[in-house]
Amino acid sequence: MKPQIMPATGNNFKVHTIDLIDETFDVSQSVNYSLCLQIASKGISFCVLDTLTGKYIVLRHYPCETGSDFMAFCSKIFDEDELLRLTYKSSRFLQVSERSTLVPAPLFAEKEAENILNFNHGKREDELTLFRYLPSAQAYSIFSVPAPLHSLLQKYQPGIQCFHHSQPLIEWSIEKNKSLSFFIYNDNMDIVILRDGRFIFYNSYHLLAPADAVYFLAGALNAFGLSINATELVYAGASADVSDCIELIKPFCSRITEIEPSNARIYSYYINETLRKQFIHLFNLHECVS
Repeated sequence: MKPQIMPATGNNFKVHTIDLIDETFDVSQSVNYSLCLQIASKGISFCVLDTLTGKYIVLRHYPCETGSDFMAFCSKIFDEDELLRLTYKSSRFLQVSERSTLVPAPLFAEKEAENILNFNHGKREDELTLFRYLPSAQAYSIFSVPAPLHSLLQKYQPGIQCFHHSQPLIEWSIEKNKSLSFFIYNDNMDIVILRDGRFIFYNSYHLLAPADAVYFLAGALNAFGLSINATELVYAGASADVSDCIELIKPFCSRITEIEPSNARIYSYYINETLRKQFIHLFNLHECVS
């Protein structure tokens, strides 16, 4: 199948902005593959890992236009995309949302998870509260998923494991021992801070303008007594989302680098370095354990 990268047009749900499938992909071998799926308000992305070879062999992305009926969009994609209906060895879902909170493991109680999330973010009807243990942070991530979306996932991928989008960034930061890591996706920014190799801070911010990224970074660093000039800042995200922010940060920071994709996996030659960085959390999702 010839790989394609195309612009989205109109409300045609079948159009992919990214549609990359390696020649080694074999529908009959899907039981040896792992599906990693990412859903955000602006689109659905997924990749497929061949667990026998350790190679990512599929990357697809569907954009959701502003103002569209989101659940109708999701239902249409799952109904029409043949790859989302296959039976996989494992399947994992990454919820991209600001509605999450972290609780240290000793303080976590399952029965209080929903109350804690609602206290921090307010209660929403027709949402399911989920939680996931982050081993490296020794904390629980509590987050919500729209109930209709969760039902749709279970319909097409029964037993799918659900994660919040902060988990791959937090666990990567701890593994690599990076003092400050941040990720920008559309108009959201996540910041993770470590001190002496210990995870001490995570927060998600809404960006109204690129300059907000400088403000939030400076505030987080100041709160923990870290210098923006002396601290290495490591970032990731789609180039269209991060480029303006990075240009504004550079004058204040002499040590700023881009997160490098993991070398633990092989990627189809269709999936270039830019795409690996743009979808870094999606590609790292398979490594998350709990």
